[in-house]
Amino acid sequence: MISLFKAGWWKFVCVTLLLYTIIMGLIIPLGPGITSISPESEKYLRVENILAPNDTQVEFKIKNETVINLTGYNTRFKQAENSVQVWMEVGMTGMLVCSKKVQVIDDTHLKATFDFNTVADQIYNTTLFHVLVNDDLDGTFILRSGFTLYHDEIKQKLSHPENICSVEVNSNESESMTYPNRDILIETIRNVYFHVPMWFAMTLILIFAVVYNIIYLRNGNMMNDLIASQAILTAIVFGVAGMITGMVWAKFTWGAFWTNDPRLTGALIGMLIYLAYFILRGSFNDEIRRARVSSVYSIFAFVMFIVFVGVLPRMSEGTLHPGVGGNPAFSQYDLDDRMKLVFYPAVIGWTMLGFWIISLHVRYKIKKNETDEME
Repeated sequence: MISLFKAGWWKFVCVTLLLYTIIMGLIIPLGPGITSISPESEKYLRVENILAPNDTQVEFKIKNETVINLTGYNTRFKQAENSVQVWMEVGMTGMLVCSKKVQVIDDTHLKATFDFNTVADQIYNTTLFHVLVNDDLDGTFILRSGFTLYHDEIKQKLSHPENICSVEVNSNESESMTYPNRDILIETIRNVYFHVPMWFAMTLILIFAVVYNIIYLRNGNMMNDLIASQAILTAIVFGVAGMITGMVWAKFTWGAFWTNDPRLTGALIGMLIYLAYFILRGSFNDEIRRARVSSVYSIFAFVMFIVFVGVLPRMSEGTLHPGVGGNPAFSQYDLDDRMKLVFYPAVIGWTMLGFWIISLHVRYKIKKNETDEME
């Protein structure tokens, strides 16, 4: 094992992957998206701004024509002026409401005119509208639940199917290489290359530590205990880095560094369980007894860690964290093929960095013990 740690080729691969992750993760632009919509006249629309849900709301009243102002992000409306289309999807019905007119102001602003009378008889009292835009340069992008339409009388749903419009687009994808622009996440989606791989690396290193704890219990070789203990120490470092990057991410997306979320609480408990591992090791003077007890504790600690981080959060409701409590994971929602080109190398690179740190710790401990014996 030590000879493998000393090999230089995998360190070169590690540095290459991390440089690739940092460069590609930061320089590739975010794809086009819609940051906000607002009514031309506030008395006609009640706008739901998902980025600022506490903003003042205004009521909607049916009229012949309603104009909305749309603000884009990394869009090229002016350059693709002749191909810009705007339409809305009515809730989950699949019904589309096409704009009657689109006026491009500049690359990031446009006005779209809608006739909501054509769908007044096809919606309930309250209906969410998803706003979609397409042009030949940026493809198709969406602001989910862009606004909510309100009116007093409950109308009969889908009574006039002839009012449903159809949309033809030349391309749904942007011409340039971009990352997906997701609601709320916006530019912070890049953190997926740092926060998520930290936890992947931590988990893989903890599995590595459990394997060496088991090997130690079988053969009693103190070198295996040393490798396992340094692996757990490195895993905690990655866990702390994962929590810090996660807290920064939460501040920008959820509005607070910490929330009462099952995944966050479970991760904190898991970290405390492993911190107790080093407290336990420090309570023994006898090396053999310390190694045996801490090895057994490490195995049970890993099981509890998986329960608190991976099992219980998935059984909980009301969580904001992707991949648990019914929320889609990144692989299902945000991690498209473009991001996978960077995400998987990031996981490998950060994990290899973890094993590199373990090798340095182990070699330092060996040299230190040799020096102590000589003295």
